[in-house]
Amino acid sequence: MLRVSRLVICFVGLALLPALVPGPVFGRVNVESRLLLREEYDSNIFLEPKDEQSDLVSILVPGIKLGLDSKTLKADLDYGLEFRIYRDNTQINQTSLRDAQRILGTATILPGRDFNIGLIDEYSRVVIDERQPVSEGNAFVNRATRNRFEFNPNYHLRRFQTWDIGLGYLYRNINYQQNSGNNSFSHRFDFSLVKEFSDHVRMNGKYGLEFLNESDTENYTRQDYTVGIEDRLSSRLALGVEGGVASLDFDQQDDNSGPLWNVWCSIQLAPRLSTDIKYLRNFSNSVNQGVFESQTGNLTITYAGRLANSALQFFTTKSEYLGTAREDRSSGISLNTSLSLSNHVDVGVSGDLSYHEFIRVMPTDFTEDVVRWGAGCSLGYRMRVGTARIGYNYVSSDSELDANDYLDHLIFAEFAMVF
Repeated sequence: MLRVSRLVICFVGLALLPALVPGPVFGRVNVESRLLLREEYDSNIFLEPKDEQSDLVSILVPGIKLGLDSKTLKADLDYGLEFRIYRDNTQINQTSLRDAQRILGTATILPGRDFNIGLIDEYSRVVIDERQPVSEGNAFVNRATRNRFEFNPNYHLRRFQTWDIGLGYLYRNINYQQNSGNNSFSHRFDFSLVKEFSDHVRMNGKYGLEFLNESDTENYTRQDYTVGIEDRLSSRLALGVEGGVASLDFDQQDDNSGPLWNVWCSIQLAPRLSTDIKYLRNFSNSVNQGVFESQTGNLTITYAGRLANSALQFFTTKSEYLGTAREDRSSGISLNTSLSLSNHVDVGVSGDLSYHEFIRVMPTDFTEDVVRWGAGCSLGYRMRVGTARIGYNYVSSDSELDANDYLDHLIFAEFAMVF
């Protein structure tokens, strides 16, 4: 908590420094402040299967963005506070600084140089467990406050015309409030070798060594070996394939290893229409269930027009947890569309549908089939002083287990200002 506050003070100081010291040394500084006022009605604030409790919520979200761009430092800070006051359920009011703040700070010292240092400090709310009730409009059910800090120095040797030799170190520290997740810290060392054959073709080989220490689950040593190729065949078509293997050496449980994949293809079908295809396979750390092996596939079609913007996504995921007899599978579709009706009026429409299989192997085999769907719409009116918006969101989950069903209606009216 103290470190996050120091980061905010540091960014504010960097933003004010050019005003105190003359000259172009500190580069360009951008400052943007914002304020959101919102009233909403939530029909099921605890996402319960029955005996739902509704409430009226008053939300106040002040925020500020600071940006600094110079030859020696590139830094961005997005700092906001999300205060929530419930009319009836005052015990869950979100009024303390610890609960309300949302922070994303990034910085690169010596950007573009052979040696540079990257910094990230993030304070956000994350989903704890995908099996439990979850809703984008709900701020506290199945949510945890996470602070993620990263320190990442890198060195690139570019003495040879078509070769790039990279050495990197990453320190990552993750902390969750009120023991809602597994705190951890890790040290990772990376080596990369990149060969450019032309302006559009490059190959790489990478090696990574990571030591992770986690508070409540297994510590491990991880090694990654990968090779890859990227080819930008034309201005409209680009693809990349990277594959390899990862091995994890745990302190107590059985060691594990598996393939690593990062396959992608980007196609510009028309001046305003594009599609992206991605497949990822990797090992990741969950909030409180230890390490899992994940496979994710996405197909995204995007239209960016003068009056309309739309994104259609098909997805499938599979997660196998190494320390528990658990496997999660899901597939679905989502659509997000915005349309400008005039210089002042816009409409937003969204929808999603997904099918989930939550598999438990021990002590007895059991599969929970769940269908989740949702929809939303909004109407906005832009003025000189800000944007007023009204909207409605709907979320539903239908499970084989009645205790895991829930339905939620959310109606809101808000006013947002940027100055």
